[in-house]
Formats: sequence, structure tokens, C-alpha cells
Amino acid sequence: MITESSVVIGHCGDCRVGYLTESGVEWLTTDDVPFLGMYENGQITKATYEKSRHFLACKLKTGGSSRDVIKISTIPRPAAGHLLLCSDGFWAEKEHLLSGDPSLCRTAIEQAIPELEIAAQDNFSVIVV
Repeated sequence: MITESSVVIGHCGDCRVGYLTESGVEWLTTDDVPFLGMYENGQITKATYEKSRHFLACKLKTGGSSRDVIKISTIPRPAAGHLLLCSDGFWAEKEHLLSGDPSLCRTAIEQAIPELEIAAQDNFSVIVV
């Protein structure tokens, strides 16, 4: 939810929210599957991480209700930038497109969708606000 002064984010799992800026995407949320941390710490390769994202164990959350896995935060609304909402099926495949001029990023996103429709290894969604 976007208001005049803030952005309220509610997300779970491997969906991400960020801003498209001149210097690239500024992620406001992170992928919470354990394999991402292992990849970032150099414990596994990128290829292993990308394969492991699809393991059922990464999709299941333990304990509590489904509300327990939703993370909610409020941040100040930036003066400029396009809000990007996307699933791991998009950002894991196409994060490299998310740098430079936001208008060019939007064009690159639009051009990537037909390829993903044919060859994506995961379901994907992407919204630019």
C-alpha cells in the first residue's frame, strides 16, 4: 500500500519488493529461503541455489498459522522511483535487467516476459508501479 508519506509492505517467502532507481533496484525485502543465505555466504554455488529454490522444503513454513509467515513493514515513501513487486520466478531469472534508467528497466522487463512464458523454470509475476 502506498500513501503520500509511506509504503506499507506485506510479503512472505520468496516474493520481493523494491524500487527501480538510476543505480539499479533497491530491494526493500529479501528472499527468506535458507539457501539464499548459503549462496550469499559462499557455501553453495549460484547454480545450486537456483535449483534448491524449488525444493518443497523451501516452500513450507513450520509452526504457527499462515499469518505468522507474513512480514509487514512500513517505510518512508521515497521522493522518486518505481515500485517493483515480483516473485522469485522473475527476479531470480532477470535481476540482471534491473539496473540503470528505470524507463529502460521497464522496457527490458516487458521484453523478458515472452521468453519467461516459454522457458521459465518457475512461475513468475512482476508488477511495476
